[in-house]
Amino acid sequence: TLLASLAPILLCPASVFGATVGGTLPGSTTWTLANSPYLVVSNVIVTSGVTLTIEPGAIVKLTNGVSITAQAGGTVDVQGSAEAPVQFMPMVGNNAWGNISASGNNSFVTIRHAEISRGGVSLGSQSTGLVEDSYVHDVTSAIVGNSARMVTMRRVHVNNYSETIFNSGTIVLAE
Repeated sequence: TLLASLAPILLCPASVFGATVGGTLPGSTTWTLANSPYLVVSNVIVTSGVTLTIEPGAIVKLTNGVSITAQAGGTVDVQGSAEAPVQFMPMVGNNAWGNISASGNNSFVTIRHAEISRGGVSLGSQSTGLVEDSYVHDVTSAIVGNSARMVTMRRVHVNNYSETIFNSGTIVLAE
């Protein structure tokens, strides 16, 4: 019967298909492994006083050209671990997405234990960024700091890219 043929689909948890996300976050939000993958269909905007936390093991798939951006006073906090890195990847094939970025006074991006494929990290005006124990690959601009307050990078592997740029007074600590 039709119901019997649909039973495997109906019994699958929603997380098998992913949580569709995009737009301006209404408040602080946590993306968990349990609700992965997150399908980012439009730019995610993290405004002042708001934090987007991405827990260990979460999978984030982004469509063409979209980004996750902390505006002035906003924070993106990627909390991967050695045992459960966070994965950022294209939603479809090898298509490029945008960046994990911050721009504006007191905007922050922290990325720990993540694999970032086909997208980059961009830190703009007066932002602060930390990228450590991560792998950024297959992207044009891997890590960019343009007028950022401070960019710290530790144990970051970058592969198959065309540039990393730090300019306009960006202070960089690379270990």
